[in-house]
Amino acid sequence: KTLIIIPVVNELENLKKIISKIFFYLSNISVLIVDDNSDDGTDTWVKSLNKKKINYIRRNRKLGIGDAHTTGILWAYQKGFSLAITMDGDLSHKPFLLRKFIKKSKSNSELILSNRYSKKKNYLKNWPIKKRIQSKIGHFIILIFFNIKYDITNGLRLYNLKKIPKKYFQKFKKFKNYEFFLASGIVLTQKFNVSQIYIEMPYRVTGDSKMNFKHLLIWIYTIFKLKIFKLKIE
Repeated sequence: KTLIIIPVVNELENLKKIISKIFFYLSNISVLIVDDNSDDGTDTWVKSLNKKKINYIRRNRKLGIGDAHTTGILWAYQKGFSLAITMDGDLSHKPFLLRKFIKKSKSNSELILSNRYSKKKNYLKNWPIKKRIQSKIGHFIILIFFNIKYDITNGLRLYNLKKIPKKYFQKFKKFKNYEFFLASGIVLTQKFNVSQIYIEMPYRVTGDSKMNFKHLLIWIYTIFKLKIFKLKIE
C-alpha cells in the first residue's frame, strides 16, 4: 500500500492537474492532501470528487510545510500504509516520477531521495538566478557542514514505513517549516539505506512560493543548532 502525500496552501489549479496526472500514471494509488487553510476553494473541490482513493486533512491555520509532512506521514502509519511518497503541490515535482520511486523501492532502499544536482545535466536551468544561487549555496553548506552529498532540502521522497520506525517522525514533529527536510535528511541518511533519483525540477509556473526570508533564517538557525550546538533530534 502506497500513499502519496501532498501538502498545499492555495494551490487549487496546480492540484487539479497533479491529481489528474497521478491517477493517469497510477490508477491503484491513494492520495492524502494536507491543506493548511487554503481559501481558494480547495476544500470544496476535493469534497466534490467523491473518490475513496483521495483523503483530505484540512487544518484551520498555516502550521508549516514540515508539520504538514509529519502529519501526513504519521497518518500513513496509522492507516497501515507500507510506503509514503511526499511531493510538492505546485507541479515542480512531476507525477510521472512516482512510478520510478515505487519501482526503486523494490530494492533494499529504505529512503529514496530526489536529487536536483547532477554533474551531467543542469536540472535547475529555468529557475530564476537568485533562486538557483540560493539553492546551490544551501546544498554546498550541507555538504561542508555535514558531509552529506544527497539533496536533503527537496520534498520529493519515498519512505519505507515498514523499515523506518514511527518514532523518528514523532520527533521530527518539532520542525515546523523547511528545516524539517534538513533535520530529517541528516538523521535518516545516517540511519538507513538510502538511494536517489536525479530529477529535473522546473520552477513553478503559477502561484507564489511559500518560502520567505523568515523561513530562510529558521533554516540557517537550525543548521547552527544541529552542527554547532549539537542539538539532539533522535
